[in-house]
Amino acid sequence: MKRLHPEPFSKYLLGSFFVALFAMIGILPLIILLIVGSKELDQLPNNEAFIYNMIPFVFGLIGFLLVVRYLHKRKFKTIITHRSSIDYSRIFFSFGVYGALALASFILSYYAYPEFTFQWNFKPEPFFILLLASIVLIPIQAGLEELIFRGYLMQGLENLSKNRWLPLMMTSLSFGLMHSFNLEISSFGLAIIGVYIIFGLVAGVCTQMDRGSELSIGFHIAHNLVTCLLVTADWTSIQTDALFWTEQIPSVWVIYRDIILIMPVFILIMAIRYKWNNWKFNLFGRFEAN
Repeated sequence: MKRLHPEPFSKYLLGSFFVALFAMIGILPLIILLIVGSKELDQLPNNEAFIYNMIPFVFGLIGFLLVVRYLHKRKFKTIITHRSSIDYSRIFFSFGVYGALALASFILSYYAYPEFTFQWNFKPEPFFILLLASIVLIPIQAGLEELIFRGYLMQGLENLSKNRWLPLMMTSLSFGLMHSFNLEISSFGLAIIGVYIIFGLVAGVCTQMDRGSELSIGFHIAHNLVTCLLVTADWTSIQTDALFWTEQIPSVWVIYRDIILIMPVFILIMAIRYKWNNWKFNLFGRFEAN
């Protein structure tokens, strides 16, 4: 497959810098609030803290749109897919499949591991505020991460490496390392980073096999939305007014087991649904410059 937009990788690094700069601007409202109010982040109401944590992604998306338009002089669609137009049905399909798998995994854990003591945490007003905020903000947050890692940087690394396996591995590793600042690290240790790397690897495989990031966007949104609305705990990066609460910290190997069980099923369903073939070329083949 030929690269549609051969550009130097330095341009992608510069674009990434500008997106990060815009995201940092989005952190300022929270910093100002904490300084002026003399508060700590954990003293804020859950919904307020959640919204402030999402604002940097809104600013990051604005920066990303500007980078694509004015630095690369490209249509935004070209970051998402090689198809003639964005296939929204793919986003909704992967969202539905992964959401169903994640719910099934939770139900299994609820009944199979009573020691986790999931407590019913439903409070109507805070939950519905969270639901509304999540529907608006999580697609921006998860979508931006996919656009940057599985769209933007993957294309830049294709231009640099002239193959498909290096972009897949590098974006997965960098995605995992990006999450090394998450609160979960203090509870699980660095071993949990492997879970994020596997997540990024699955998203990358979907992107390479499907010639677009629609599937990875859908399943990333589903993962974050279910996680945000279903269960909260003191050890998660962002505490929310979710339906359930648990004080138990599961073994990191339990998390690995669950993700290793879910991800192959998800990949298999996508492969059957969209008739993926020629895996060797799509994951390890070379690119030719225009």
